[in-house]
Amino acid sequence: MVLAASLSSTSAVGVPVKAIDGYWLDQYNAMFYFLTFQLDNEFQAMRRNGASVVMIHADSMPNSLLWWMSNRARSNNLKPVGWVQKPTRENLQRLSRADGIHALQVDDHFFNNPPIQLNKIKGGLKSMELWCSFQPKQYSPIASRYCDHVDLQFYRIKCTEAVDSFMRLSAGSAHKLTIAAYHDGSSADDQNVNCMKERLSQGNGKKIPLYVFKWKNQEHWLRGIKAWI
Repeated sequence: MVLAASLSSTSAVGVPVKAIDGYWLDQYNAMFYFLTFQLDNEFQAMRRNGASVVMIHADSMPNSLLWWMSNRARSNNLKPVGWVQKPTRENLQRLSRADGIHALQVDDHFFNNPPIQLNKIKGGLKSMELWCSFQPKQYSPIASRYCDHVDLQFYRIKCTEAVDSFMRLSAGSAHKLTIAAYHDGSSADDQNVNCMKERLSQGNGKKIPLYVFKWKNQEHWLRGIKAWI
């Protein structure tokens, strides 16, 4: 997969991107940065954008490499989380034994057809936290009772609709919910993320973390390359 250019602190049209609390780092991007000796630079760029968390996609990543990347993340003042997108029983069992990560995160693919019960995953994590990422229609307090952290995915949903839906769900939840947005590298998504951050800062006065899926998403840049060809 070709990887190029970036989601930076300023968009292509000069619109500042407000601070993001965390990013998802795709495993292909992570391997590219590792092999080209850019990983520390990328983690430092995340910190400059305000991130305190990096969720490292680890489906096909050896635990030893995840451990190394997690150590580099901590050295750059980022909290490393192992993100599982393909929640097979084997992946979950392997990553539940990973060293160096703060938490194991399962996403909406898990909740479509759980191969293992959440309480069994939680019980096997020792000192690690269990993070859960739901689509809004999947979320329920019962489903999330074993989760130490919960975010709701509002991918490709416009700012006002996303934040209004998030506020309705979080109002009836005992969890402190966070919001996850999508960014394909375009200026339109810059504006959507900015709008969410602005709206989340209004109202009840409490800080609501905003996470972005993904860091330096290749989708936008591949689209540009195809158009150029």
